[in-house]
Amino acid sequence: DAAALEKQADAILDGHFPAVELGAAPFIVAALQVYWVHMSTSLGLSAFGRIEPANLCPVCASAPVASVVRIGGNEQGLRYLHCGLCSAEWHMVRSKCSNCESTKGIAYFGIEGDKGTVKAEACEECGSYLKIFYMEKDPLLDPTADDLATLALDLLMDERGVQRSGPNLFLISA
Repeated sequence: DAAALEKQADAILDGHFPAVELGAAPFIVAALQVYWVHMSTSLGLSAFGRIEPANLCPVCASAPVASVVRIGGNEQGLRYLHCGLCSAEWHMVRSKCSNCESTKGIAYFGIEGDKGTVKAEACEECGSYLKIFYMEKDPLLDPTADDLATLALDLLMDERGVQRSGPNLFLISA
């Protein structure tokens, strides 16, 4: 019923994943994404500004699911964090950790033999990582969908004992 779905949606938005019915979670997440994208686009650009901390979405205050290094024009080579809830993107310089903003101990990890489209950007200071996608390698990539397609990289980082800084809401578990 509607009340139970609302309760599940609230648990997802609060990051209280053990309270979420895992079978229904992808459908609830998809509905939340549609709702938040609609809300954010109907408000217009002037409704949003930079927020602190800079690692949270300026639209909905969610953690990013991944980051994207853009191609073309004035955005060539710039990194944008991508929100997994409302799909907003905001700029963050590439020399900083996307979680704690440290400039020390940043390392990049990839899967041997791939094209280099995606890497895990890990921070020694806070012990977290976030995937970074390179549009010059694949201009049609989608940060949320391609994050799901690169689970081997998540397993590699888990073996190294590094925690993911921003969840993919389609992969929540208890």
